[in-house]
Amino acid sequence: MRSLFLFLAVFFSVATVNAQVVRQADSLIALRKYQTAYKLLDSKDPKNAKPEIVIKKIEVLTKYYTKNIMFNIFGLKDLEKGEDLAAIREQPQGSYQMIPYETEEILDGLIKKHPKDYSLRNTLGNYYYEAYALYGSNWTKPDSVLLDSIKANLSLASLHNATTSESESHLGYSYLISKDYKHAAEHYQRALTLGSNDIDDHYHLSVSLLSLNDAKEALPHATLALGNFKDSVSIGDVSFLLGQIYQNLYSYDSSLKYYTRTLAYNSKYDAAYQHLILLGLQHQQSMQAHTTALQYFATYMDQVSLSAIVEVYHNSEHDKELIDLFSALKERYKNDIENLAGIHLMQGQFSMLNGDKASARTSFETSSTLFHKVYPKDHNIFEAIEVLINSTKE
Repeated sequence: MRSLFLFLAVFFSVATVNAQVVRQADSLIALRKYQTAYKLLDSKDPKNAKPEIVIKKIEVLTKYYTKNIMFNIFGLKDLEKGEDLAAIREQPQGSYQMIPYETEEILDGLIKKHPKDYSLRNTLGNYYYEAYALYGSNWTKPDSVLLDSIKANLSLASLHNATTSESESHLGYSYLISKDYKHAAEHYQRALTLGSNDIDDHYHLSVSLLSLNDAKEALPHATLALGNFKDSVSIGDVSFLLGQIYQNLYSYDSSLKYYTRTLAYNSKYDAAYQHLILLGLQHQQSMQAHTTALQYFATYMDQVSLSAIVEVYHNSEHDKELIDLFSALKERYKNDIENLAGIHLMQGQFSMLNGDKASARTSFETSSTLFHKVYPKDHNIFEAIEVLINSTKE
């Protein structure tokens, strides 16, 4: 019994010392003394044998580096007054202590020794997430393997309540980009329950919920995100999301408002044009759809945008309105030979889609004639059009 008490006393004494070291490092981190914080931690655990200290070392290296090489070698620096870590990272050169750290190997070894310490799994999952965010498919592991590793480690940590709001957010994102919206929503909700102040978590939760056809639950999170985003790109993205939500809720005016706002922030937001066209067609607002389609093509004036327009009209069974649009486009671009040729080419493909080979052939031949006025005769477009013309004879 005495030996048991002695063991417990030593155990709690070691745990207390480790906790004190971590607190001292946190104090240095608060002062932006990152290099000094790491040196303190490493001096107390040079062999990387103590989980609490190793976890704090990895935090210092992966969150406060000045430079990193493939997320395996890290530069650290104690910042002076007026210095900014993000700005230093943008500088092409700098003199820093570079520290190699075999994060995966060290954590894997500790996990084998301490299989029930799920904070190690949490740290490993977050390490993989940060590597994925920085390098994607250009890291030492393929991005698909990274995503699986993030999910495997953080899911296990989450199951044993060893995650933080940040790691629950990371887990949610790994499921979101894998299009597993159910698990993504679950982990974003957990991140918020754990006290996340990251407005992106509300945005991504809203995306996940909408993807699960739960527009009603998605709405307050998207609204909150819109009220807190500051940069124009994010405002445009969440405005588009709100447009989708209200479209799903059959609120024409609100959906129109937010899709229009999206284009105000980003005039080349392809999906917003396409949804606006569909919105008008769904609500018998053919003129609104018509105007949007003309604006969409005018923004790009290419076959990709025209193809997208045709797809929206045809898939929503509004071929009659599409024929009217083709007439308007041909009138508008009658003096723009290249675009006029492209419009005839697309109209021919649309006619083929509807089984009208005679009209299709006329459009293809007109397109070829017009393209010959602007392209050299050996341009590859003519070979493609010839294949289309021959398909009308079959």
